[in-house]
Amino acid sequence: MDEFKNKMMKKIKQLTIKSLMLCISLFVAEHASAQIQRISSDFGEMAVQNPEEPCIPPSVYKELKEQIATNVSRLAAEGNLINSVGMLVPPQLFDWPLTHETNFLGNDYFFIQNYIDHAPAAGVILDYMCGTRSYDLPNYDHQGTDICIGPYWWKMMNDMKVRVIAAAPGQIVTNNDGNPDTNCVMGPSNANSITIQHADGTRAFYFHMKEGSVTSKVVGDYVTTGEYLGYVASSGSSTAPHLHFEVQDSSGNVIDPWVGNCNPDIVSSRWISQKPYPNSGIMSILTMNGFASGANCYGIETVPLSNHFAQGASFRIEIHLRDLVPGTVQTTRIYSPTNVLLDTATDTVVNFRAATFYSHTYNLANNAAIGTYRIQVDYQGKKASHYFTVGCPPAYNLSGAVTGMKGYITGENITTTQTIAASSSNNIWYEADDYIQANVGFRATAGCKFRARIDNCAQNSSLAKIETTTEKNFTLKANPSITTDHTKLSLETVENGPVSITIYDLTGRKVQTVLTEANLSEGTHEFELSTVEYPSGIYLCTAQSGISKSQCKIVVQK
Repeated sequence: MDEFKNKMMKKIKQLTIKSLMLCISLFVAEHASAQIQRISSDFGEMAVQNPEEPCIPPSVYKELKEQIATNVSRLAAEGNLINSVGMLVPPQLFDWPLTHETNFLGNDYFFIQNYIDHAPAAGVILDYMCGTRSYDLPNYDHQGTDICIGPYWWKMMNDMKVRVIAAAPGQIVTNNDGNPDTNCVMGPSNANSITIQHADGTRAFYFHMKEGSVTSKVVGDYVTTGEYLGYVASSGSSTAPHLHFEVQDSSGNVIDPWVGNCNPDIVSSRWISQKPYPNSGIMSILTMNGFASGANCYGIETVPLSNHFAQGASFRIEIHLRDLVPGTVQTTRIYSPTNVLLDTATDTVVNFRAATFYSHTYNLANNAAIGTYRIQVDYQGKKASHYFTVGCPPAYNLSGAVTGMKGYITGENITTTQTIAASSSNNIWYEADDYIQANVGFRATAGCKFRARIDNCAQNSSLAKIETTTEKNFTLKANPSITTDHTKLSLETVENGPVSITIYDLTGRKVQTVLTEANLSEGTHEFELSTVEYPSGIYLCTAQSGISKSQCKIVVQK
């Protein structure tokens, strides 16, 4: 910790008059200055490499067109093709094609890098709102919506945090898997993808998914809106994990689903709920006990996440935003366990960015109050909160109506009869080491946001450790990773030692113990795992030996 504090002290910059005034105000407010001190601020960008080749190469389009023609002809001959001929079907509307897993603890998880380019002239870019958020190349105009994930997209991809889901009901007419998913350069390689045909004859294309994650459903099978299709990755012609979502009519002509002044394709939006342009927002507020390290392509970022700090420690806050508008201001406030404002930091946006982050580093006083602290970020009318502890607070016994943004983190347990009303402004967070018990009278009504998780603040959480990178002496994989009734776990070890393997659901509940401190020799070990009794969903298989962990995911479809 001393080494970290020394490193951060080197980053201290000369205070401006504004920050000097802030320090004076903190000195006058003795209760605030005794708690926390901001010592440095930084800025970073999530830069996406400008494409030098098409996102979907002509050879891939050609191959898909042939697959579609073959499969549609076969399904029609069999009498199994989704019926659209001669029917007066309204234009298909689309829901959002992504969702995050329940163990994603951020505020939001995506930003849009590119829209469709409507300008036919080479070197001229025109998106649906007459802006330049797209790209073109000689003989190529970008033909879809590129939705990136963040923050730390390689780690999110590796942890399978963002799921691709069907944006509309329909029938699978192509299913391609088995292609490498860690590409960092554009080129002619194939992507893992799905094509779905809808009742109005349109087709939706989902590109760049994770190898081995594409749905086990086959050509001819039907999907419903929101149904699992795969995980976001970087297969095919891609420089970073993202989903390329594209809509075509039955003749293969591109349809831009976004309605706007420079989109001649449509007069009303093809989205059920079209997102704004720009879609400014807060993706994540992160607290760390060090600096995150970026990853060369391909590599997984090391992100030292922590929500728990000792008195006298130093910590870092990162605020990840999307669609930053020049001249706008984001504000970060830190509140004490008794809701006293301790610090306010503001950052003014200079240039447009699709995604970026601001960071601030703090020292905690040696006598900082034990309890749960709140970070609140405001940007472009959006609010989000994140909570961290100093020390391990005692148990909570909660009751009564609770409103606004509140967090309760304890090193013991939480019992509650609180009521949370149906309001989007109500955002309540529970974290406990031992258990969380909702007694008779507790109610969280649809429309609020409520999260609860088990987290060991003394050891910085068994679940939180899944979010960090540790040196591994083994690797755990599931094959197949998508199954209905069974899979095989393969554990590769590089040294002898005791290993435990446990299956959890996404709430952290233990589902099954496969091994308990079994002494395994160096080599590859395989274990048959029956999932017959598992409900449909996503499961985490975790191997652990000491502080080392390896994790894989299993998707059970029934």
